Amino acid sequence: MEDRDFKYSMQDISHVFIGGRMSMGEIVAWEDVPFKIKAIVNKHFIPLVGEEGSIADAIMALNNETFGKQIIDQLKLKFKVGQYVEDKKGRHYVSKVLKLPEFEALCNSGEEFVMEELIFSKLSLLAFPV
Repeated sequence: MEDRDFKYSMQDISHVFIGGRMSMGEIVAWEDVPFKIKAIVNKHFIPLVGEEGSIADAIMALNNETFGKQIIDQLKLKFKVGQYVEDKKGRHYVSKVLKLPEFEALCNSGEEFVMEELIFSKLSLLAFPV
């Protein structure tokens, strides 16, 4: 994979998609990322993991009582990850969209995965105070 793979920002009518390999500093600096997402990342996640940290690093830094988990829950943030799986057909790559509890379990399991995308709900972003 190249350094710029999974580094992007896109939108459709109901969601904002951020490439999963972007660091917190890149999310804040990227001009196509909506300002509200930049403000949330700058205020709540950069203090946890710094500008070089990723969203996966931030999730692992959170514990059950932290405000960050409540923020992720309020934003209805979803995580698109890819994994190689073995089945009777052989080994193949599968992408899945996970909610926070499933993503936390994957991070803590030690399994290898590729962070593909962060999916923000525009409706949740609209209702979220900064």
